[in-house]
Amino acid sequence: MSGRLLSKASDIVQFAQAAAGAAGRPPAIRFRNVIYTRVSLIRSDPNLNVFFEPTVDPAHANLVAYRIPSAPQLHQNAATKQSEQFYLKIARMFEVCEAADVSPLENLR
Repeated sequence: MSGRLLSKASDIVQFAQAAAGAAGRPPAIRFRNVIYTRVSLIRSDPNLNVFFEPTVDPAHANLVAYRIPSAPQLHQNAATKQSEQFYLKIARMFEVCEAADVSPLENLR
């Protein structure tokens, strides 16, 4: 999963609005929310890490899972599937703030 490091990003709202605008149509694609977490929380799980990897965006970073666990197989011939619980665990590490008020995120600076 790609994201941005708050310590490197000084243009959160502007960057998000530009990215949404570049997505074109439909107009339903617009900047609505920001999800955020602390790198230290991600790294508290030995299976997860965050890597700073600047691109054209100097604040670009990636969340990386070293191993994605498989879900229990319900039938002997069933295809292997990824564990839903793994993704729920990651989702619970994040908080959300509205595009209209990114102060909770800015207050982490």
